[in-house]
Amino acid sequence: MDVNLERYVRQLRSGDAKAFDKIYEMTYRKIYFVVLPILKDRSLTEDVMQDTYLKFLEKLTEYKAKNTLAYILTIARNLAL
Repeated sequence: MDVNLERYVRQLRSGDAKAFDKIYEMTYRKIYFVVLPILKDRSLTEDVMQDTYLKFLEKLTEYKAKNTLAYILTIARNLAL
C-alpha cells in the first residue's frame, strides 16, 4: 500500500482537485500496462483509462478500502473486459 496515494485520496475527498493530478501520476502507467494486454489497442486502452478515472471519481465517496491502487486497477480491468 502506498501511503502517499492514500493521502492524496483523502485530499481529493476534501476538495483538493490538485490531488487528482498526483493520483494520476502515480497510477496511470500501471493501469495502462494492465489494460493494454487485454485490449491490444492503444487507442482503446486510453479510452478505458479515461473511463477508469471517471468511474473512480464517481465512486470516490463510496470508496472505503485501504488499497487505492488495487481498487483502480480492478476498475480498469473490469472495464477492459
